[in-house]
Amino acid sequence: MTKLDLLVRNAHAVIADQTVWCDIGISAGRIATITPWSSDKPVSSRTLDADGRWVIPGAIDTHAHIGQVAPEYEDREGLGSDSNFLWESRAALSGGLTTALNYLKFGQGPMLDTLHWQRESAEKHCLIDVLFHGYIMNDMHMSELDAAIEHGIRSFKIFLPYRGEEARSLGGISSLNYGELQLALRRLSSLGGQALIHAEDGDIVEISTRDLMVDEGGSLHDWEASRPTAAEGTASFVALYLARRERCRVTIVHVSSKEAVEARRSFPDVDATLESCPHYLTLCVEDGLGPIGKVAPPIRHRVDVDALWTAVQDREITFFGSDHNVWPQDAKCTVWTAKAGLPGIDLLLPLLLTKGHVERGLSLPQIVELTSTNAARRFGLYPQKGTIQVGADADLVILESGSKHIRAAQSSSAVDYSPYEGTVLKMWPHMTVKGGKIAFDGVDVDDGNIPRGRILNDSFVSAASASES
Repeated sequence: MTKLDLLVRNAHAVIADQTVWCDIGISAGRIATITPWSSDKPVSSRTLDADGRWVIPGAIDTHAHIGQVAPEYEDREGLGSDSNFLWESRAALSGGLTTALNYLKFGQGPMLDTLHWQRESAEKHCLIDVLFHGYIMNDMHMSELDAAIEHGIRSFKIFLPYRGEEARSLGGISSLNYGELQLALRRLSSLGGQALIHAEDGDIVEISTRDLMVDEGGSLHDWEASRPTAAEGTASFVALYLARRERCRVTIVHVSSKEAVEARRSFPDVDATLESCPHYLTLCVEDGLGPIGKVAPPIRHRVDVDALWTAVQDREITFFGSDHNVWPQDAKCTVWTAKAGLPGIDLLLPLLLTKGHVERGLSLPQIVELTSTNAARRFGLYPQKGTIQVGADADLVILESGSKHIRAAQSSSAVDYSPYEGTVLKMWPHMTVKGGKIAFDGVDVDDGNIPRGRILNDSFVSAASASES
């Protein structure tokens, strides 16, 4: 028998829809053996005792914005274009997240230029594996789609709500109208790509905002009302309708309300999935967060939170992204001027474990589906990712339970606040294994001894080359 690099002993592992008492052997960064507790122990260079704790696959964040930094914060520690990949991937590992589906930094210029320099930054600094999403915001990006596919990009963000002054203030983001959306979906369908739709109807947002910006500061109630659930429902319905016409795979991203869920029910024959975020299932405007809670789509009301949990329990929400943004607290002074976006890449898994499993009774296998397996299947990473099985990447999380308060000061992220400050976690990562290496020991992430992550887009390039030969 081949000598193992690491043996995780006494694990209570979630494997597919079962829970198994086992030892997990790791060799060359992959799972090599899964054996019962009572069997003979193989020889290993290092042993890690899970001591009967739950062990699950590393989490996959389907919606991250590592490296989406603003020029005015470039000189701040951890908020620069390169250093941000190190800081936020360190935070991710502390939260049991081992793979990020990360958006290229948005801009109106060539998408492939952005891919080039961002993958260089990730290769040098990122501690987790990264699959880059592209985007379509103008005719230039449409013309780059063939080349982007050749570079291994298979999923592309399309914005619908941003126009006029709001678009200009976002520094590089713009939206497609419905006619342009149809053309983009047609093109993606022909190339085998997938559209990631930010579903808010721009007309509804524009009209709703016009009557609310009379108060110079604004409140989160105003912000929520300016981007009502009708905007999400309308845009979701149109996107799904056009996806059916063009036979294009789509994901409605960061779903915040039951309106998008209801739109999805209207198109059962479309190859579509719904992604949500922990903040839409844990935060609401009644919490009184103020400007730090600004995000688009907005956090909503308690009744919307309950409706989304019902959709999760009914498996209508497929997977989760953190929508992690790295704006510091001083970028969020008033609601109307604040940058939209929340931090939370290190809290995606702990929050879903706490709120979903411990408090609402979702099974651990279902939590694994939502945080790992479903995303791996949808984005072409399964069974390399998303499962504990022989041959899969050795990305594992050993869980702890009890009581632990969220404190921004204790996070490894460069962001200096948390909208979840003081929230009590009841389940969280005890240790994280990434690629067969102990990446988080329960206290620290030792980035000096962890290999840098891989750019997973390369696997699609290799697969395409192999099929052609």
